[in-house]
Amino acid sequence: MNFQIDKKAMLLSVLLMYGSFFATGTYLLEHETMNLFQVIMTCPYLLKNYTALHYIDHQYGIWFYLLLPVACGLPFIGILCDELNTNYYRLISARIGNIKFIVCTLLVQFISTISSFFVATVFFKLTALIIGILKNKEGTFDEIQQMNLSYFLVEDGRCLLYLVMISGLIIFMAILTADFYFSVIVVFFINFLIQDHEISILALEIVTACFAYIGSAYIFRRRWLAC
Repeated sequence: MNFQIDKKAMLLSVLLMYGSFFATGTYLLEHETMNLFQVIMTCPYLLKNYTALHYIDHQYGIWFYLLLPVACGLPFIGILCDELNTNYYRLISARIGNIKFIVCTLLVQFISTISSFFVATVFFKLTALIIGILKNKEGTFDEIQQMNLSYFLVEDGRCLLYLVMISGLIIFMAILTADFYFSVIVVFFINFLIQDHEISILALEIVTACFAYIGSAYIFRRRWLAC
């Protein structure tokens, strides 16, 4: 294992997150609810009724959370499962040491998912600002003057924490089963249950994320790196 991510899969992960932002939101046309993508494709004239702040406020929705297990797993989990099944990873762990190997593995997964999220959300916010400026110039410029970093940190930070939890769960399942598809399906089901019953809370996400990463390290050492 060379701790490299699949660049094409990483791009697909970014596109999934970026696309999910357009599939959310609430835009009304004659009492019919539409998402941003539908508005752009069928009723672009409605965009003048909204500002960039409205698009950003409705950035995260059901499609973002629904696609998270796939988006988190694409950049690195497939490579990890292949290496576990072929036992090639033992050559690397023997060279750099088990502890360093485990830490690097978890860091690559963590960094790859955070990077996908960061790139996707930054590009969407820029897209929202461009649409706002083109369609509602005065309102958008007024909002830009009032915006500050703290405005974005609350909602983005909340979604980022949830993403870290899902990322931890999927690498936990990948290390446990060494099967990419099974890992994604299981985490997808867990994610669906959490979102469907609206039981996602801050403390639960922190505890689950810690358990997932610590559990991943423990299973990696006891199952795959035991001599």
